[in-house]
Amino acid sequence: MIALFLHFIIVFGEVFLMKQKKFDWRYFLKHIAIIAIPVALQNLLTTTGSMVDTIMLASIGEKAVGAVGLCAQFSSLMFSGYWGFIGGGMLFFAQYWGAKDHDGITRSYGMTLLFMMTVALIFAGLAIGAPSFIMEVYTDKPENSGELVFLTLEFVGFAYPLQVLSMAMSALLRSIERVKIPLYGGIASVIANCFFNYLFIFGKFGLPEMGAAGAAVGTVLAGIVNLLILIGFILHQRIPFVLEFSKHFRWTKESLQNYLIKCFPIICNEV
Repeated sequence: MIALFLHFIIVFGEVFLMKQKKFDWRYFLKHIAIIAIPVALQNLLTTTGSMVDTIMLASIGEKAVGAVGLCAQFSSLMFSGYWGFIGGGMLFFAQYWGAKDHDGITRSYGMTLLFMMTVALIFAGLAIGAPSFIMEVYTDKPENSGELVFLTLEFVGFAYPLQVLSMAMSALLRSIERVKIPLYGGIASVIANCFFNYLFIFGKFGLPEMGAAGAAVGTVLAGIVNLLILIGFILHQRIPFVLEFSKHFRWTKESLQNYLIKCFPIICNEV
């Protein structure tokens, strides 16, 4: 009863305050849409790129699709490992952006990038150096963990650091109201991924027919394209924070501790 009463008081208070002060829903929804629509479109493009990969590989055979699917499981684990740092990083980026604390944004970006890159390099090292060990965790069937899967995972491993750099930059740009730049990078990446997949999967224009490994090569090259687009816009618009390397690691013990405390629950939840 007490909880219900308190809930009623809170709701009544909110309604009362809204009646006292008119809320501009049109302004609110407009600015939400400005941020949300580009982010939603970029996520849609990422899903579309994965779908195109599957469609192309399906014409080759089930083993190629299976190889990419197994590699995607390992990539998803890496994604879960670094997503907590993105969530925590965006929390600080947005706070410092609202407070106009540019040094705080730069320091937070340095912390976010360092921890994310640590995760990416660990997973890249395992994918490139020990693909057989990784695949034994996911499957005990020799036909699914053969040379095709190993080769695909090795190529995908090179894409992990590129993916992390792009994700860290995109998270920062979204937090400082530059949401269109990651969208442009996502569009270019999907187009490049489809093009390079077509070249390397089917061996067009004199290139070797690589099958599932060709899809991994296409992923690496698409990651490079995405990264170049982001850096190009950052340089063109003279956006600070990303390229201020000397300020990325000017942390204090308190700021690092606060950052990790905020990130830890998100990491645990994702993993």
